[in-house]
Amino acid sequence: MSYREIETQSGGAVSFNQVSAYSGGKETNPTLTRIVGLAKALGLSPVTVFLAFLGEQADRTSTYPEFLGKLLSDYQRLGKDDREELAASLEMLNNEIQRRLKSRR
Repeated sequence: MSYREIETQSGGAVSFNQVSAYSGGKETNPTLTRIVGLAKALGLSPVTVFLAFLGEQADRTSTYPEFLGKLLSDYQRLGKDDREELAASLEMLNNEIQRRLKSRR
């Protein structure tokens, strides 16, 4: 994703120059509005973006809901042929999840 795309996807909350400054480490103290804008543009939670500015990572499991939401959203944007092609993989994943849930009982 380019800096210009991030600017656009943020809804104007973060400018091209600000994205460049953050990326280059020249600016390390974003406003809350800019954190939220970056999160929106990158498809992440604001907490994940905030932690990244602190040099930390979010607990990986805390990002699963946003990852799964983005995955579903992206899947729904695919054409019918692509969705049908991926259906078998999704069914296999679902079967494995169900198997593991049953083994926990």
